[in-house]
Amino acid sequence: MLDVALLMANASQLKAVLEQGPEFKYFLTVIILIAASLFFQVLAGALFVNMARKNLNDVANQRKLDIMNNVATGLVFLTVIINIFITAFGVQKTGLYPKHHASVSQAEISVKPQITHRRLHRVWVYTYICDL
Repeated sequence: MLDVALLMANASQLKAVLEQGPEFKYFLTVIILIAASLFFQVLAGALFVNMARKNLNDVANQRKLDIMNNVATGLVFLTVIINIFITAFGVQKTGLYPKHHASVSQAEISVKPQITHRRLHRVWVYTYICDL
């Protein structure tokens, strides 16, 4: 499950970097690091699937499976190191905040908070728990 979480995190980071566009200072660096991380994760996953299909009790397969296991472990280690660098270079913003266009003035933009039933329920539950 951790592999799936890391794969999803990398996909989300890739989306955020692509949304930022080339004006992001480390755009190309982060794109290359994320692509390498995704590639190594898929390669390690393919090795794991291939290892699972082989019979470990067969003596002829043991040496090959040992090598595949060592390569897969190295790929996982390399993926962790790459993701540390991805985090260090960082993804600063996502598509949550729309870009302001010059044609729209600040006076034309009005934000009105909307209280929904779900939000009201969360506030009530939080208040009830705090009062306990």
